[in-house]
Amino acid sequence: MNTSENKGFPAYIRLTNIVVDLMCILLLSVLIFQDVARSNMYLCIYVFCSWSIIAYFSGFYEVYPFTKPGKIVAKVAVQLVLHTAAMFFFLLFSAHTVVGLTLLAGYAGVCTLPVLVLKLFVYVYLNTYKAKCRCGNTVIVGYNATSLQVKEALSRHNDNAVLGFFSDRESGANITGGIAQLDSYIQNNGVNTVYCSVSEATTQQINHLATLCETKGIRFKLVPDGGVTILPKKFRISYYEIFPSFTLYRTPLHDPIARLLKRVFDVVFSLLVIVFIMSWLIPIVGLFIKLESKGPVFFKQIRLGVDGKDFWCYKFRSMQVANNEGNLTVKNDPRVTRTGKFLRKTSLDEMPQFINVLIGDMSVVGPRPKVYSHHNQYKDHIYRFMDRLKIKPGITGLAQVSGYRGEINSDGEMQNRIRYDVFYIEHWSMLFDMKIIMQTVVNIFMGEDKAY
Repeated sequence: MNTSENKGFPAYIRLTNIVVDLMCILLLSVLIFQDVARSNMYLCIYVFCSWSIIAYFSGFYEVYPFTKPGKIVAKVAVQLVLHTAAMFFFLLFSAHTVVGLTLLAGYAGVCTLPVLVLKLFVYVYLNTYKAKCRCGNTVIVGYNATSLQVKEALSRHNDNAVLGFFSDRESGANITGGIAQLDSYIQNNGVNTVYCSVSEATTQQINHLATLCETKGIRFKLVPDGGVTILPKKFRISYYEIFPSFTLYRTPLHDPIARLLKRVFDVVFSLLVIVFIMSWLIPIVGLFIKLESKGPVFFKQIRLGVDGKDFWCYKFRSMQVANNEGNLTVKNDPRVTRTGKFLRKTSLDEMPQFINVLIGDMSVVGPRPKVYSHHNQYKDHIYRFMDRLKIKPGITGLAQVSGYRGEINSDGEMQNRIRYDVFYIEHWSMLFDMKIIMQTVVNIFMGEDKAY
């Protein structure tokens, strides 16, 4: 089974493992330290942060189907020792009384049982449960013993369709075509995943296939079979049953803990904005919109989200109702109302998208969501355009604070936006998000030429 896919079965199990661990640790910490801690709220915040940070840097949740049980036990021991040490320093400065080592040892001992049992359960589950593969239509580059074994493993599940083999070394009824023919085959046959034998493709062919798959939004996996090639620095190991493969694309947000931290920040930030800003902003803006033109206060439009799933994106209405469904806005657009001009100039028209963030369709920071017309116009010829669909779209983004917002007049402008989007995806961090948010606020007050 594939244990590393972003939306696959194992990622769900890993996220469940993280959530259950945190719930157990938070509950036990409150039960054990409530009489000595000055504040249960600060205790819970500290426990959550310390456990998550230690787990992230120690690789605590990096458990795969063939991780040895001894290594799992060692991971649990290291995690609990470091977490208990962190608790010692917290209680040293925040407890009402001196906390004895006996209490800390008891805390570590009580935490060990649920954490270890859950970790071993995940290990057993990954090794015994045969999940249906979510690879979809698959082609295999290369025709050798390893390729045939991969086909056999994939074919054991009904949801998989191995469409064919592509090889420059072999020919015959079992070979669909040469590697050069794979480009057109992918275009015409709805291929979702490409497995490539390392020994049967040159480095140049592998790079070409990787680029092609990135452009089309297709999973590309290298299968090690004794061949030698130059692998990129960023890759992850995934498994299908007993077969490892190297996936050529990895971002910080592939990590479940990183995604969880970003989601927690999104929920907290959006709630604060909705409660303390939107609660009074909506009536005021709504009044001006209604006074100037007939129609609803909010405008909604279908946009593309993560993995290409569409969602309703909300804004304050800034155009006349009769023309809202027309083309995208251009400079001095006559459809924009006077209130709409102010809303767009100050980016206040985007504020309702914090509702999208709260319900999980968007993030505070990320690539801006595209309408279908733009997506269909650029997806096939703008390099790495599809990469932007690998994370949730954002209210603001690196491209927007770098000057690339508003109307698009050329392919070059779109390519530059995508470069910024890809850079953000590949270098994401919470600090990076904070910097983009602060720059967005600065830009709102400074004004932007393309804010219309």
